[in-house]
Amino acid sequence: MGFFNKMFSGQKDRPPLDAASPAAQRLAAMNSELEELARQANDNLEVVPGAQRSWVFIGKPPKRFGLAWIEDNQVKNLKSFADEKGITPARMTRIVDEIREAYVASESDPRFDAEVAGTRVLVAPSKRLEQKVDEIIQSAEA
Repeated sequence: MGFFNKMFSGQKDRPPLDAASPAAQRLAAMNSELEELARQANDNLEVVPGAQRSWVFIGKPPKRFGLAWIEDNQVKNLKSFADEKGITPARMTRIVDEIREAYVASESDPRFDAEVAGTRVLVAPSKRLEQKVDEIIQSAEA
């Protein structure tokens, strides 16, 4: 029955994240923030662990998703970012479209399963996706 549940739920079997990997170490460093985000989001989480900040796709990217990030032990999100920076809704739509394109371009990159606060999360240690989303957000700040 487990096979059919996975087949119909849309979830793919992914290898577990190696506990000794740099991505696992980054997840461990932000465990409390990820736990809080997992409780608040109540949706699928996909984490792109990064050196400066880690990106968290919430929902079902690339079609329907939100984006949060963990930076300096704080959780930030696109809505508060847009409010803080005074970004217009039209500009925000373009930013989300650019992030979607970056996600689609990285879909073939390896992804792994991990567990945070009893919740299954997908981990995408994709340098390409990390850098592209960094660029998009930094250009929006300017």
